Amino acid sequence: HKSFQIIPDGSPGLIFQKSRAFTDHIGNPLPQLFIYGQTTTHAQQKVKSSFKTIGVYFHPHGIQSIFGIDAQHITNQNIAVSDFLNEAYLSEQLSYAESDRERIRLISNFLLKCFVKNRNETDNLADLTVSHIVAKRGTSSLTDLHHHYSVSKRTLERKFLQSIGVSAKFFARLTRFQSALDSIRQGNFNKLSDVAYAHNYADQCHFIREFKAFSGSTPKHFINQYKETVNNFPELLT
Repeated sequence: HKSFQIIPDGSPGLIFQKSRAFTDHIGNPLPQLFIYGQTTTHAQQKVKSSFKTIGVYFHPHGIQSIFGIDAQHITNQNIAVSDFLNEAYLSEQLSYAESDRERIRLISNFLLKCFVKNRNETDNLADLTVSHIVAKRGTSSLTDLHHHYSVSKRTLERKFLQSIGVSAKFFARLTRFQSALDSIRQGNFNKLSDVAYAHNYADQCHFIREFKAFSGSTPKHFINQYKETVNNFPELLT
């Protein structure tokens, strides 16, 4: 029996489970093949048997550009692919594929077909804004973005929500947290206050509050009690 913590990372994605081993925090089995949108807070998943999964990380605008749907409609949700696309056969093909290489080929072809069909759905403004926020490690303000791209705040937020699934302000917060988390993973600090100030948090208390909001634990607890085999999907050790 294992418990995993899901930490928001700004990227939606797709998951295939060879067997439906994972459940959410209240015990509901997750779909065998599903996409997940942006997540705004930490969550837990549990597994009670051996498992094999294949996952695909999308760019932040991936839900809109690949599937042509409004990203905010699936924020904080796991949606079975068969619920919104006529692709019920894909889960069966993946289940009976003879190798992981074949499964990856099937998933890649499926995503490419979806992307070609919806290639005009990508919002370039949202994509550029994401790149700007990431380059600034989440320290950009909404006013900075508004002036940089000569667009009204209302238009920017509307396009960002549709394409990314969360507000630009929230995405900047999340990006700053992820940058700080990377510093902790790499051990690039002498004390935690160094990480807080390097990422423009007002003080260490502010940093700890943000860290706990996104990860469910304090930085010290995260270092001592979690094991990350996959980034942002750590196993709780105790």
